[in-house]
Amino acid sequence: MRDVMRLRRDSQVALIANDGTEYIGLIESIGASHAEVRLLQARKPTAGCAIVLAVATIKGFRMDFIVEKGAELGAGELWPIECARGEVHSISKARLERWRRLATAAAKQGLASVPMQIREPIGFSAMLATASNAALRLICQIGAAPIAPVVRAARPSSIVMVCGPEGDFTSEEIAAANNAGFVSVGLGDKRLRSETAAMAALSIAIAALAETNGESEQ
Repeated sequence: MRDVMRLRRDSQVALIANDGTEYIGLIESIGASHAEVRLLQARKPTAGCAIVLAVATIKGFRMDFIVEKGAELGAGELWPIECARGEVHSISKARLERWRRLATAAAKQGLASVPMQIREPIGFSAMLATASNAALRLICQIGAAPIAPVVRAARPSSIVMVCGPEGDFTSEEIAAANNAGFVSVGLGDKRLRSETAAMAALSIAIAALAETNGESEQ
């Protein structure tokens, strides 16, 4: 606050509680180790479309990228899924904690009211069952219909977006997802890296939601 953002006495700040409540206040004093803030008002978070990004776990920094950028873009939850062609089938507690730290830092960066939640790894079949309450369930598949028109037509209150490994899902996994109510959606005819596909899918869905919200307000 003091050294990076150059805040001083009487600067206005926003403080986010764990439940997402945003408190607006003024700095009354600030030092090397702490600041004292006088709270002026509280604002509860507004409810929007809850987006879950379910992705096949990939190796190293590329999964860190998905976590960080997914949180910045506005996903509410991230589900690491284990699928037939996935690169990683075991995730340590230390790695999960690292992802949670990254999500918290990204929430602060993006001024999100609540950090993206990172759930424990989940198998593909269990993921399908867990997602059953989502208003719109999407699974990315090469050659499928574009994402944006599907989202705009559905105007969903919640989305589960599933993105696979670079080798794509197996035909059995796609069939199981479709039987569970998932709609296959695509990102054009390019073969994308897993992290690129996940971020593109999330960005397109969020943009389509913003368009539908804009139309409803007119």
